[in-house]
Amino acid sequence: MDVLTAARERIKNVFNTAPKIYLSFSGGKDSIVLSDIIYKMCLAMQIDRRKLVVEFIDEEAIFPCVENIVKEWKAKWESIGVEFRWWCIEVKHFSCLNSLTQEETFICWDSMKQDKWVRPKPPGCISNHPWLKKRKDKYQDFLNRIEKDGISLIGIRTAESIQRVQNMAARLTYKNQDKVFPIYDMKDSDVWLYILQNNLNIPDAYLYMWQTGRPKNRLRISQFFSIDTIGSLSDMAQYYPGLYEKICNREPNAYMAMLYYDTELYRRAKREKDTVDYKQKFFEYINSPAAKEQMAVRPKEFTGAYRLAQNMFMTQKTWKMLYNMIVGGDPKGRAYRAIATELQIARKDRS
Repeated sequence: MDVLTAARERIKNVFNTAPKIYLSFSGGKDSIVLSDIIYKMCLAMQIDRRKLVVEFIDEEAIFPCVENIVKEWKAKWESIGVEFRWWCIEVKHFSCLNSLTQEETFICWDSMKQDKWVRPKPPGCISNHPWLKKRKDKYQDFLNRIEKDGISLIGIRTAESIQRVQNMAARLTYKNQDKVFPIYDMKDSDVWLYILQNNLNIPDAYLYMWQTGRPKNRLRISQFFSIDTIGSLSDMAQYYPGLYEKICNREPNAYMAMLYYDTELYRRAKREKDTVDYKQKFFEYINSPAAKEQMAVRPKEFTGAYRLAQNMFMTQKTWKMLYNMIVGGDPKGRAYRAIATELQIARKDRS
């Protein structure tokens, strides 16, 4: 069957077996597609909408057009009697702007910095919960806690990264699954085709990213200070007058994105000639004074880098990935897992 039919079958299975279902919504293209599929299944009475709750975690530092999309979907869901929870809570978030310390210093909706918020809280949002550990929880921790009485539907796709392929493969072996990814096998082309055929509104930020030269497989909208967004932040500022000033006021290190967005610091360095020896560059960097200072605050990353560097299957490609990882930082461990996967594939090919 095609991927859209498969997604609908998965959704039906969840609604037929789970007592309660939570739909994670972000305002991005994937969650819009998943939301629309489920919404139309509710209208067609193919699933029981009374079981459904929609969850949106507002990360404060988002584009105005994303907020407008969320408002649109909030109204749509509430018009058919489905609860839509708009969370504006103090949770920890990764900020790649703090690459000198690699600390999770960005707190969404920080109550100690209300005068510096990127935007005000929207009316009707939820700002607290008895089970929330303010300033300590990541939003995933909080959601896992409040959604443990049901099944979570999430619009994650394996086509986005090798790490998601690994995560999805591992989850297929889990028992008592509490998270389901109905559109996990959709490609980028499937998502954009569905949006086109169903005439869905999307955040203008996608069009602006495309206009500034971002490739189709990197059109991602997330919180401003994540590694997926920061590279295009300086380009996007021209489309949102006054927004960049608010961002710099909220996160003082944001000016670094304007100065160094096309360098190795944000993994957007211009292509160098194939003759570059990344193995040599890696060892030159880790023996530099700057790296020695970083070791004190990023010991796990450097330990992991040393471990990978000893692998006999390292190639020019993986040396380049390792060099970019240690220079640009890897607080979530994504780059480490990607390199480890490349080396595992190389090992199998050799054997």
